Amino acid sequence: MAGCSEGTGKVSKSSQTASKSATVRPGGVYTVTTTHADLLAAGPDPHEDVPENYGKWVYVFRGDRLAYSQENKDACTWAYGKVTFSGPTFSWAIIEGGYPKAPHKGYNKPGEFFSFAFSMRGDTLKLSPAPPRRSSSNPGTGSAPPLPTITSAATARHPRSG
Repeated sequence: MAGCSEGTGKVSKSSQTASKSATVRPGGVYTVTTTHADLLAAGPDPHEDVPENYGKWVYVFRGDRLAYSQENKDACTWAYGKVTFSGPTFSWAIIEGGYPKAPHKGYNKPGEFFSFAFSMRGDTLKLSPAPPRRSSSNPGTGSAPPLPTITSAATARHPRSG
């Protein structure tokens, strides 16, 4: 995971075999950078227009777990959670989240829930909003920063070990 300016290192590309099929699940490390302009183009609610919702994102998928970090000059946040796949969509329930720098306290908290449609082509993971599905256990799809195509990274920053 990116360490908000802590150390550098190499990571390997996703070991996942990719195809057009929705049965292929992401695995490995993916990065994307979103800008404030990207956020505004997505039409956020006014309270979502905060630096915690854009910047360099590093996503790590492993089995039924997903972790991310987000970093820009004004904010640095992280979260991890449990992922459930269902055909071409996945849901992410936040287990824990935090920040070393979040001026608006805009970080994911335990119990928050998000759903995304996804597709894989080569080592590229593309996310988009999942179709709305409402029930007593799932009041909505949640909100999230804009998620353009995420490409697996050949290098990324990692926290120092030991």
